[in-house]
Amino acid sequence: MSRVSRRTAARQQILAFDVGGSFVKAARVDPRSGTLLDEVLRVPTPADAAPSDVVEVLADIVTRLPSVGPIGLAFPAVVRRGVAMTAANIDRRWIGTDARKLLASRMSVAEMATYIGVDSLAFLSIDGLYRAVGEAGRDPVHLGYPISDA
Repeated sequence: MSRVSRRTAARQQILAFDVGGSFVKAARVDPRSGTLLDEVLRVPTPADAAPSDVVEVLADIVTRLPSVGPIGLAFPAVVRRGVAMTAANIDRRWIGTDARKLLASRMSVAEMATYIGVDSLAFLSIDGLYRAVGEAGRDPVHLGYPISDA
């Protein structure tokens, strides 16, 4: 797949996760229509739901549902700038954990380059990366738990 078609495919799907107390659910989603591109994959949440154990489950799911697009993560916590401030239905060791850094630490820059099919990869910030591809101000990992007044 060429770099241009990979970028086009990336804009057409989001790998969505919902981390819950009993299960981690995931599927690729078409952001334009809101339709699921896969059956929802359900994997039991590790018994103690410790940060490293949950990240292992997420990493396993990524290998089963490969995607080069953004990742969305619904998480049972109040999250500020990537850091979990609370923990509901999940281990209290999440409090104070920088979830973005923990998730990003799963791959080296070389592994990321291989995964997305480029010769090399270097960037200063996520926003800088998005500006380089013409989509300024977006963060590819959205952390938080959906809240509704309904």
